Amino acid sequence: MREFWRIFHASLGSLSAVMGSQLRERQLGSTGDRATDPNRINLFAGSFPSEAEMFAYCFTPVTEHGPEQINLDLPEASIDTFQVDAVMYDQVIPRLSEYFGPKIRRRILRKLKPGEALILIPTAAFSGSEYRIHSTPKLRHLGYETSHAAAMQSQFGAESSL
Repeated sequence: MREFWRIFHASLGSLSAVMGSQLRERQLGSTGDRATDPNRINLFAGSFPSEAEMFAYCFTPVTEHGPEQINLDLPEASIDTFQVDAVMYDQVIPRLSEYFGPKIRRRILRKLKPGEALILIPTAAFSGSEYRIHSTPKLRHLGYETSHAAAMQSQFGAESSL
C-alpha cells in the first residue's frame, strides 16, 4: 500500500509540473511553437468609462511620436496597434463571431464581466518578436484562443484588397 501512495504522489507531482508549464505557456507568449501561430489571438478584458477612452488606451500615443498606453503597460511585448482590435458593448458578440466559432465565443463570453471591453491582439501584432503578456492595471489577460478568421485574412487579405 505504501508503494501505491508513493507512486500516486510522484504521479501527482509530475501532473502538477506539466499543468504548471502549460499555464506558464499560456501566459508567456514567447514559448512554444504556438507562439508564432498566425491563428492565435490573445484576449484581454478591460473596464473603460467610454469607448473613446478604450480607443485612446489602445491606439493613441501618450506623447507625440511615443508609444500607446497599451505598449507602456506591456513593456515585454512590442505591439503593432494597427493589428489590435478593440470593442465594447453591443459590438463584442458580432466581433467575436468574425474570429471564432460558437463554442469558443461562449467560452470567451463566460470570462467577460458585463460592460467590459474586449481587446484582441493577434500574433501578427508582435511582428515575429518574442513577447510576454500579462494583466495590466487596465486590462485583465484572458489567455488566448485559436481563430478561424486569422488564417483566412492572411491567406486572402492581399487578394481582397485588389
